[in-house]
Amino acid sequence: MVKSLTKTLIILAIIPFLNQTFSVILIFYSTTNTELLNIIRLFSYSLLHFTPLFNPIICILTNKPYRNFIFNLFKKTSTIIPI
Repeated sequence: MVKSLTKTLIILAIIPFLNQTFSVILIFYSTTNTELLNIIRLFSYSLLHFTPLFNPIICILTNKPYRNFIFNLFKKTSTIIPI
């Protein structure tokens, strides 16, 4: 249980760090203003807003009881009851 929690917390700390690092690199090292660079900036800056969305998904996928519950919800097939 402690290993799972440690792994989850490490991942939750790394994801925002990588997002912000990518954005800071784009801000400081982009000297040209091309259309492609503007599209990359828009994409990277919008990823910053999705970090709060990624955090619960990461928690669900890294913790085994929650992951099993979610996967079992999708694995269930609909049962047809004959009349």
